[in-house]
Amino acid sequence: MAVKKKTTAETEKITVKSKAAVVSSAGGGREATAVSAADEQMKRFEEAIKLFRSQNFAQAKLAFERAIEGPQREVAHNAKLHIAMCERRLQSENVNFATPEEHYDYGIARLNSRDLPAARRHFEAALALAPGGDHIYYGLALCCGLSGDLQGCYENLKRAIDLQPRNRLAARQDPDFNVIGQHPVFHQLLYEKP
Repeated sequence: MAVKKKTTAETEKITVKSKAAVVSSAGGGREATAVSAADEQMKRFEEAIKLFRSQNFAQAKLAFERAIEGPQREVAHNAKLHIAMCERRLQSENVNFATPEEHYDYGIARLNSRDLPAARRHFEAALALAPGGDHIYYGLALCCGLSGDLQGCYENLKRAIDLQPRNRLAARQDPDFNVIGQHPVFHQLLYEKP
């Protein structure tokens, strides 16, 4: 009886789990242990990814460090890359700003990434340093509106318009204010003459 040899294309189609079944049926206990170690490594990496996506960078870093250990070099490499990303993100949380513009710029960056609590803190810190900054009130109004604080949004937007009337036109054209602008009070503020 002739044994048919598998082509390289057929061999590549075999998944890790099917390789484990082939190896264990052939009597290779060491290889089966390596596959289960690879599964465990992948499981640790996936858990670390969940922590990373939930922005829990300190715990994610520890989980990625555990995911480095294992037979899969690609998983270990990706874990090392994610550790570096976690470290950068943990360092960026400890940034100190001296000027209102630095707080404002960082607040805008946080707003764009929809980290609304951090954006609000930086807008408020900028206002403490520069209470006449119309652009800061505008950013804070947008932050309040996106987080559902319509009263804060209205007050800050009104203050921004009082300080600089061109903010009325900016808010009309700002897509982030589209939904908020449909509210009757905001419609009056944005479209009716004072």
